[in-house]
Amino acid sequence: MLKINNRLLQAQLASTPVCHKESEDVQQERKALQQLATNLRNVCKMTNDSIFCGLRIPDRFQKVKQEISLVVLTGKGIFCIDVKNWVGEVSRDGKHWLVKHKGEVAGEFSRSVQHPDPLLDIKKKIENLWNFLVEKGVGIKKKQMYHKVIFINPKCQLEAELQKHEEDVVGPEDVDSVMLCFQDSYLTSLTDAITPYWITGHLSYQQLKECQSALRGIGTWDVVELQGGMRLLGDYNGCPMVALDRKETELLEFSHQRNATMGYVWAILGYTPQPPPLLRLLVLLHPLGHSAISGLTISPVCHTCAATAAAAAACLSVVLTEREGSV
Repeated sequence: MLKINNRLLQAQLASTPVCHKESEDVQQERKALQQLATNLRNVCKMTNDSIFCGLRIPDRFQKVKQEISLVVLTGKGIFCIDVKNWVGEVSRDGKHWLVKHKGEVAGEFSRSVQHPDPLLDIKKKIENLWNFLVEKGVGIKKKQMYHKVIFINPKCQLEAELQKHEEDVVGPEDVDSVMLCFQDSYLTSLTDAITPYWITGHLSYQQLKECQSALRGIGTWDVVELQGGMRLLGDYNGCPMVALDRKETELLEFSHQRNATMGYVWAILGYTPQPPPLLRLLVLLHPLGHSAISGLTISPVCHTCAATAAAAAACLSVVLTEREGSV
């Protein structure tokens, strides 16, 4: 009787896995970043080749990678943008910034959170990005690289001193207007086309192409998408079930059978529900230059373990690292 109950429990877990919901703050930050990229395409008429999200810039020693929320290529230069979803009153406290959260009583603060100076962080990232581009043979000057820190949460309030850095720090009320700095007028586009870049100080078409090619090779996070919408970000280390080349593989998909009725029937008949997952590999590099999709069946995994976030990460052997600059 105990074995039957165990099999029924395993069948239930296999058919109705635990859902892991993403936090509202993370969802809001993710949607805001996507909205910024969409506005750049629709309002500023920029192409996808000029917008890069979530790039991880390595330092000169290739030991540490720091994420830049948004990198935008324009004729004026390269704009590096960090997006913050902070809530509360933001003030400067020496080399750190302080975020005060209001309590239930009016005029009082329940807690304060200290963060590293985001302006110093983005400047370090620009330094690493410039070094990376130079190593890739891109001829670009540091003065052609700009930085901004955008606070997208409407519940964020910047102190007066921080608002003075209006070119570097953008509050939630100025997010829409800051998009105008990325938009070139027809006169500017015409002038850049007929005037040498060493006169205008803008990037040439050749420099833009070289930057696009170099930035496409940086890459971003590897993502494990859990049941329910939560996403784990980190570096792919390996998969014990199948050998693959990470540089040639874009997607690993584990597909399970979720039929509760069939699971209970097989459990009563004495079988442990173990529908094999399907592994789909989307290969980017193809001998003929086209993408190829291949599928294969691998050994079953325990559904009791696969229902948890920890086991989902273990199935892919993903080394998860904390996102630098996250809140």
